[in-house]
Amino acid sequence: MKNYNLKFKTGFYFLVVIFTFSFLFFHLVTAQATPEFMVSWKADSYVPSDYRGKILPSPSSSIEMAFELIDGGRIANISNNQVRWYVNGRLYRSGAGLKSITYVPAQFDRQNREAHIEIIGYRGLNLEKRFTVPVAEPSVVIVPISQNEFRALPYFFNISSFNQLQFDWRANDLAPENIAEHPDLLTLSNLAPGLPISLSVTVKNLNEILEIAGTSLNFITQ
Repeated sequence: MKNYNLKFKTGFYFLVVIFTFSFLFFHLVTAQATPEFMVSWKADSYVPSDYRGKILPSPSSSIEMAFELIDGGRIANISNNQVRWYVNGRLYRSGAGLKSITYVPAQFDRQNREAHIEIIGYRGLNLEKRFTVPVAEPSVVIVPISQNEFRALPYFFNISSFNQLQFDWRANDLAPENIAEHPDLLTLSNLAPGLPISLSVTVKNLNEILEIAGTSLNFITQ
């Protein structure tokens, strides 16, 4: 009876071990065999030269989107596979091996760009990937340089040249003079100490009337 129990327990533990290793091996092989998407995107919006963050698109900015399919640690060859790109639920581009597109919005659309990629018939499978490109409203920040000097820093405007921006400054509701050469800079002179100042700036895209941003700053002169 003891030998029977010993053989039964030994056989049972052996089966458990075999089952466990088979289960782990199956999932390991399955995980390694599943192709993965590596997606990227970039926008052509304007940002200051010292900006180190991700450049977000404005509602009217074009966006370059791209991907690679990684299979078994290598870039997969999908040159013969049909690739479909959808943006915000609509088919935008399709073609064999189409790994990248440049999305140009048809109108001033403020919603995020919801991208959807489909690869048809890769190793008998239809693969898909979804990702979101956040859209940012144009904005501007006033940065004090000294006690009476200020700079306006615009972000996320759809422009190709800084000269396409118009800066409208106001100091206590008055338009300062002599800022045409450097419109993003403002110098206030002949200010008495203790004077409250309400400073504001509005930045406009001369080529896109819907791209406009403003901000204000209140302070007391020293």
